[in-house]
Amino acid sequence: MRFDAEPASLSVQIMAKVLRIGILMLVLAPAVLAGDLFSVPPPAPPTAPAAVSVPEAIEKGVKFLWSQQDPAGNWDTNVDWVGGKHPLATTSMACYALLESGVKPDDPKLKKALDWLEKAVTDPAYRPGGNSTYTLGFRTQAWLLANNTSGNRYENALRRDVERLVASTADGGYDYVCTGTPAPGRDNSNGQFGLYAAWAGKLGHIDIEKKYWEQVLDFWMKRQNPDGGWGYFPPDNASTISMAEAGVASLYVCFDTLYGPTFVPVGVRPPPINASIDRGMDYLDRNFPASLQAANTGYYMYYHLFGIQRASLASGRKRFGGVDWYDAGVRILLPMQKPDGSWGATANGAWRSHWLPGANTGTDQVWTAYALMFLARGQRAFPVVHLKWGEGWDNRPHALPNFYLWLGHELERKFRLEVVSFADPVQDFGDSKILFITGHQDPGFTEAQLDRLRTFVQQGGIIFSVTEGNGEAFRKGIRNTYKELFPWSVLMPMSPDHPIQSIGAKLKGQIPIEIISDGSRVLALHCDYDLTRDWQANQPDTSPLSFQLAENVYLYSEREAKRATTNPSISRPSVLTILGEKQLKAWGSADEPLARVVADTEKQIDGLQGQLQDALRATGPATAKALGQLAKAAAGAGKVAEAMALIDARKALERGESVNMAAIKATGIEDIQRQEMATRAKINEEFAKKFQEVSDQYESAMWGARQLVGQRLQAFLSSDGGRAEAQEVRKVLEALHAEVETAKPGK
Repeated sequence: MRFDAEPASLSVQIMAKVLRIGILMLVLAPAVLAGDLFSVPPPAPPTAPAAVSVPEAIEKGVKFLWSQQDPAGNWDTNVDWVGGKHPLATTSMACYALLESGVKPDDPKLKKALDWLEKAVTDPAYRPGGNSTYTLGFRTQAWLLANNTSGNRYENALRRDVERLVASTADGGYDYVCTGTPAPGRDNSNGQFGLYAAWAGKLGHIDIEKKYWEQVLDFWMKRQNPDGGWGYFPPDNASTISMAEAGVASLYVCFDTLYGPTFVPVGVRPPPINASIDRGMDYLDRNFPASLQAANTGYYMYYHLFGIQRASLASGRKRFGGVDWYDAGVRILLPMQKPDGSWGATANGAWRSHWLPGANTGTDQVWTAYALMFLARGQRAFPVVHLKWGEGWDNRPHALPNFYLWLGHELERKFRLEVVSFADPVQDFGDSKILFITGHQDPGFTEAQLDRLRTFVQQGGIIFSVTEGNGEAFRKGIRNTYKELFPWSVLMPMSPDHPIQSIGAKLKGQIPIEIISDGSRVLALHCDYDLTRDWQANQPDTSPLSFQLAENVYLYSEREAKRATTNPSISRPSVLTILGEKQLKAWGSADEPLARVVADTEKQIDGLQGQLQDALRATGPATAKALGQLAKAAAGAGKVAEAMALIDARKALERGESVNMAAIKATGIEDIQRQEMATRAKINEEFAKKFQEVSDQYESAMWGARQLVGQRLQAFLSSDGGRAEAQEVRKVLEALHAEVETAKPGK
């Protein structure tokens, strides 16, 4: 979804006029425009920076690689790169690039290449360069992607390469060739590709000892320069942009592996690695924009773009130094593509690959693979954009990446992380249909920030908020936020038959979730159940509902986006949609009928919300009692550790604290968890009916108040000034109405 500061089809003057007096005409002439006033037509797609689009460039690059494949299934084996011969690297890169570009591992040509590569690994003719660190970095990524969609066909190949890789370092770094015997690390470039291979192993569920990750972390921490960057090879260690990208990406890998489980509770003090990551990110912010200039001959563009992409995918950052890294790379790469679909060197050394060209054409295969990796990986979708709003926004730093890995497996798609802040350009908020807000502290958004959130929703977005760690401050604060954003509506429990409950997994309301709707679509969702705790702990098997609920929200947002695209005339919303905060204030004092309706309803809703929370909290003692009974049984069976865990959980519930029962390994715990969820779902359903009753009363009272206001406006519009205003507004409304009619399908 694109997100623009102004709807593409409305001038600033028209929109200002509509916001100022449009509601007056809506009261008297709903048939003229009704819901179309605040509908935002889908914006135009972004213009390509070159004659072809990114998908077309990828398609041409894929065709070039196929044209270069040898009959045996491989690609060039004779390129003499830095550090000696790497005979299997080109084939490894080509396979990985093709998989990232959407080619399936059962494609006959790719299967032939993977089979060739699997056999060549043990062929003495390709030793020792066949196990070079660069080769292993790409080959393991190819095994990982191929394995994920082929029923673990390449698991043994992945395991073999990862075990060789891990056994080849003495200090967390790497030399050019992995011999299987511990050796000290040489340069940081080999170091990043060695870790890239190990990361593929971790994602492929290959067991790697904690000691290895600690060695790697120590290697990169020690080599960071005072300016926050990294150099290529100490002692000639001046920081470069490509090595800083390698360092940042490597620290993120270590952080996720070593510290991920410690962030399940909220408010955990960040480890020292965080400061190193921040210094590295600051270096990239300072140096990335200048690194894109062709005059900077010290940078190797293909390798550089590969590196900035890794740093972005790890961090979720879309911009470095204010520059959109993917857009910048696309604008560089697309004009450089040759007519045959390949990429290669130019006369300017700045555009060369990190690996120097040899005497043959094989390097074009390398550069094309690099370009395809960049273009294809950057096209991965964002299920949500995560809002960086203040302290506690990222309590669970690996929650979303874990969820995305699970979601990608479920939907057989690839996703990537994106983080936005209020300092970013407005259009970045619209990279996803869902803005994800999490925390345990009161967000306390400013009026300017609320305006940004309000605009996001007006342009078709959905806000999805989650309270973490039983954070009462966030629970109250986010509700205040929604009152400010949508003063005409309130959070209400989602009914069990809402589309989100069944669009994917059948949830049946087992996790309580509240929504705000305008009568035609969901505008905001809030969940007080700590979803990200289960994501951070990576427990899709023991806590499937936490993952399935978010999947359903994503699928719902996709469905709504398709509806908006295929039918620009968005369905007419209820009267609630047009009663924003500014419009309500325009009616005057609290004695005005509309304001009274809102105030009376808010009192009822606040009372019901308090009752709902009290009822949900009341489930705690019953659960605590059941845990005590399990603890007694475990103690009687001699299971001391199990009994102690159950007793600790019971005491925590009695203190009113949140307990992750899915993490307790005890006989019978699943029954208690199911019982608690069923009880909470029943309470939620009962209160949903009560909320609906209040909502119906609200609608009825609102229409009555609206009629009274309409009568007053009749008198205003009969005056000279009112008639002039009405005529001006009618022209605007008629123009908008004609525009909407023209945009409808079939016109």
